[in-house]
Amino acid sequence: MEITLIQCILIGIWSGVCFTGMLFGTFTNRCLVLSAGVGVILGDLPTALAMGAVGELAFLGFGVSQGGSVPPNPLGPGIIGTIIAVTMKGQGIDPGSALALSFPFAVAIQFLITAIYTVSTTLTAGIGKALKNGNFVKFRLLANVTLIIFLISGFCIGFAGAYSAKGLQNLIGLIPGWLSTGLGVAGNMLPAIGFAMILSVMVKKKYIPYVLIGYLAAAYLKLTVIGIAILGTAIALLEYFRREAADGERRQERDETLQGGRADVENEGIRGAHARSLSKILTVRDYRKTALRAYFLQSAFNYGNYEGTGYAYIMYPALRKLYQEDEQLKEALQDNMEFFCTNPNFTPIITSLHLVMLENGTPPEEIKSIKRALMGPLAGIGDSLVQFCLAPLFSTIGASLARDGMILGPVFFLLAQNCCLVSLKLLSGSWGYRLGTSIVESLHSKMEQVSDVAGMIGVTVIAGLTVNFVKITTPLAYTASLSGGEVSSVYIQNMLDAVAPNLLPVLYTGLIFYLIKVRKWNVYRLVGLTVAAGIALSALGIIG
Repeated sequence: MEITLIQCILIGIWSGVCFTGMLFGTFTNRCLVLSAGVGVILGDLPTALAMGAVGELAFLGFGVSQGGSVPPNPLGPGIIGTIIAVTMKGQGIDPGSALALSFPFAVAIQFLITAIYTVSTTLTAGIGKALKNGNFVKFRLLANVTLIIFLISGFCIGFAGAYSAKGLQNLIGLIPGWLSTGLGVAGNMLPAIGFAMILSVMVKKKYIPYVLIGYLAAAYLKLTVIGIAILGTAIALLEYFRREAADGERRQERDETLQGGRADVENEGIRGAHARSLSKILTVRDYRKTALRAYFLQSAFNYGNYEGTGYAYIMYPALRKLYQEDEQLKEALQDNMEFFCTNPNFTPIITSLHLVMLENGTPPEEIKSIKRALMGPLAGIGDSLVQFCLAPLFSTIGASLARDGMILGPVFFLLAQNCCLVSLKLLSGSWGYRLGTSIVESLHSKMEQVSDVAGMIGVTVIAGLTVNFVKITTPLAYTASLSGGEVSSVYIQNMLDAVAPNLLPVLYTGLIFYLIKVRKWNVYRLVGLTVAAGIALSALGIIG
């Protein structure tokens, strides 16, 4: 298949836009989304969706760093892997083989990201100088420098991958048949790494029953991924309501003794807050706008002050309204360029508290202390909820739909994930504005319950998908000669299925889980083991 220059440019644009999703936190940099766009541009959506499904599940643990390493980037299989799968499907390259072949590109892209973050560190001095000179236009431009570099780099990766497709085809055509088959087998095994990595973060002892429920639902009941999700949701909600009832009884006993005096104080505090807010400069719209600007938190991410420049950029419009004089604005922005690192979706809690305290005359040092104190807890809550609960839940459902050739898969993932993230930003900004610093204790309690429910559902779905998406079977058979010259064959796979359906995928995923959790293997060793095992066992005729 020939790729035209226009298609190369379109793939480059698509890659660049999606690549920036890593900084915006919109999750457009997932294999599921990347592959779908390439499929539309190249006119082969079914193959691209199949590639996106297998790539998404193999890279399910993206963002999970093990053993001090950084994980390979899904732009490799999402763009390069999809180009290989689409252009070479007539030459025996299936999505599993394309996934294995694209892995070196995924590693190289991750090194590129590290280089970008390193180079961006040198620009913080220029940003500080721009503020010192009162050049706020330059400040706003440089505050998006990492974002701009990502956009350009993504375009170059996509364009180069598409433009050099013919060369890739010639290179891959030199691979012998047995090795190509082995790479395909290894590619079908690679999703086990993604499942094991995400389970190593999500699974707690109390979630083990949900892992078993997911396996039973997929292996014995043959439920679809939607059915497994509904079953997991129902059971998780039953447990949630049981806990709520127990906690409610304890709270009622406690509140009966404190209700009178505390209610008066709280009501007066609320009335006072509303009364004070009427005389303030910032409006509710300003707070909401600042909350949504949290999307730009990592627009200047670097290894110097991490998200510090992004935080100052988020606060710029509100600070511009609070400080009419340029000297005051310069000082305020410089104060906010210190080191900052937390989850973008819960950053509005900090920004709202920050602005409330500024309007109430809180000293800058006290504000900084609260910022530092909140960064860690909100990062833990946000990462656990977004990266390890919501994203795996929605992406596994989306991958299942994509595997069946439905464009609804990536569409569902993007809509469901981003609707949740927009809601989190707005709600957390509102909580920070209305409740002040007391929100932290309340938020932690509520988010722990929400994370529990999401975790229960997530591990149920992932356990079920392990059965269907990790492809490991054995063609081995025991042959015996019977009387009369007849031959009887007993297939090992049939015996295993009689004991426990899809046992080999579960056992291999369990092995990877052990190597991650106990032996502390990083993702590169795991991929190396899987690829080597797939090639060797396929060549020996043990698995196929």
